[in-house]
Amino acid sequence: SPWGLLGLPSKDQEKIRLGNASALASLRIMRWCVSAGVPAIIENPLSSKLWYLPEMSSFLQKGCFFTKVHYCQYGQRWKKPTRFLCTPTIDPSFISRVCQ
Repeated sequence: SPWGLLGLPSKDQEKIRLGNASALASLRIMRWCVSAGVPAIIENPLSSKLWYLPEMSSFLQKGCFFTKVHYCQYGQRWKKPTRFLCTPTIDPSFISRVCQ
């Protein structure tokens, strides 16, 4: 499940609880930005379970889109494949950069 695993030690359960609370807050803010026409981006590693949350499909239905970036294209020494969820007001040509 993208919301976490059952049966983990309490220390790990707390990390998952905090991560889920952060994800829900980000999604709530993103919903407001979409409805208000405010440019916004949610950023997370490409491999993140965040992208598998059922709520993501509702953003795509509202004109939001995913794009992939590699941080080496922004002057970093590491690639760090990352996905952005962008509101429809974002210009993808401005941020969509990947290594060859």
